[in-house]
Amino acid sequence: MELIDIKFDQVIEWLSNRKKLDKDWSSKLRAIHAKQNDLIKSLSENPELENTIDNSKHGYLQAVEIFQKLLNTSEADKGKTLLGNYSSPYIYEWDRLIKLYQKQNLHLADCGKNLIQIGSYESPALKTQLHTFEKQAQDYIHKEENIKDHMEKNHKQFQELCKKMGITGKKIPEELKALTRNLPDIYLDIINKLKGPLFSSLLESYREISMRNHNSEISLPTIDSLRSYEPDVNMEELRDSYSPVVAIEDNIAEEIVIEAPAEIEWKIETIEIGEEITKEIKDFPLSQRNIRMSLLTELIELESFAEITGRYQDTVKEIMKEFRSAQDLVLMHEQPKAVERNAQKLEMFNNNKLQDQLNNIRKNAENLRITAKQTHHQLKEHLTKAAKFILVLETEITKLFPSISVKIVGEIIKDIKNQL
Repeated sequence: MELIDIKFDQVIEWLSNRKKLDKDWSSKLRAIHAKQNDLIKSLSENPELENTIDNSKHGYLQAVEIFQKLLNTSEADKGKTLLGNYSSPYIYEWDRLIKLYQKQNLHLADCGKNLIQIGSYESPALKTQLHTFEKQAQDYIHKEENIKDHMEKNHKQFQELCKKMGITGKKIPEELKALTRNLPDIYLDIINKLKGPLFSSLLESYREISMRNHNSEISLPTIDSLRSYEPDVNMEELRDSYSPVVAIEDNIAEEIVIEAPAEIEWKIETIEIGEEITKEIKDFPLSQRNIRMSLLTELIELESFAEITGRYQDTVKEIMKEFRSAQDLVLMHEQPKAVERNAQKLEMFNNNKLQDQLNNIRKNAENLRITAKQTHHQLKEHLTKAAKFILVLETEITKLFPSISVKIVGEIIKDIKNQL
C-alpha cells in the first residue's frame, strides 16, 4: 500500500483533481447547511429533543453526533418502515441529511473546508494572541518589580524625612502642625542665649571697640530689649495655643486640631452665667514677625563683627541656627497652607499612588491570565475539532483509494500534538 501525504490546506484541491468532488461542491454544501439549520430549529422547538443539539460543532460532524443521540431517545422506539426507513420523522430527516453529505463526498469537502479554516486562520490567530498575552504578562511582571523597587526607595526616603522632621508619618498634617509646639521653646532658648555670658562679652567688646575706633555708641535696641525681657508665660498652655498634642496610638482617640487665631486672645463663653470671658495667653515677643526681623538684622551686624575679630563667632552662629530651625515652623504656624504644602511633599514618598498603580497592574495581570486561559481553552477546542476532521478525511479518503494510505500533514498536526 502506497503512503501519501496531503497537506491539510490542499485536501479539497487534491480530491477535486482526482474527480472525487464536483466543481459545484461549494453551492451543494451551502444547500445542505441550510437544510441542517432548519432541522436544528425543529429540534430546538421540541423540549424532549433539544438537548441533542451541540452548538460547539457544526456541519457533517454535528449531523453525525445529533443522529447518534436521536438513536438513544424514545424516537428510536418507533422502529422502521417496511422499506427500511426510520418511522421517526426526526431520525429519518437526520439520516437523510447524513446521506446527502456522503453523496458525492460532500462530507469530505465539509471536513476539508473546516480544517482549512482552523489550520490556516483560527489556530494561528489564537496562537498569536497567546504569544501577545505572554509578552504582556512579562511586561506586567517587570512593571510590578519596578514599582515595588520604587516603593521601597520611597518608603526609605519617607522614613528618613519623617525622622529628620521628628514625626512618625502616621498623621502627617496633624504631626506637622504639632511641630509648631516647639516654637515657644525655641524663642525661650534664643532669649536665654542672648542673656548668656559669651553673648554679653561679645556685646561688650563690640561697644568698646566701636567707641574706641569711631567714638560712637552702637544701637541694638531689639537685642537690648530682649536681654532685659523677663518671661512670664505658662509654657504648656502656650504650646497648646500653637497646636494640640497629636495622639498616634490606635487606642487613643484622635484629637481635633484647632487652628489658633492670628491674635493672642481666646474668648471662652461660660454657659452657666452667659458672660463672655476673655483669656489672654501670653506669648514671647519673638512671635511677632517685625521683632524677629529686627533681631535678625542686628545679629547679622554682630556676626560680621565677630568674624572680623575672630572671637565669639560660635555664639552668634548658634542663635542664627535657632532662627533657621524656626523658619519652617513659623511658616506652618502663621500660614496654614504651608502645612498643606509640606504634607504634600511628604505624601509624594508615601506610596499611596504607587500602591494604586501596583493594584491596577495586578488586577490587569489577573484579567490577562483569565483571558489567556480562555484563549488557550478555545484553541484546544479548535484543535480537538481539527483532529476529528483529520480522522474522517484520512479514513474516508483511504476508502476511496484502497491502494493508498493517506496521511494529513502540516503545521496543524504539530499544534494538535502539542495541545492535546
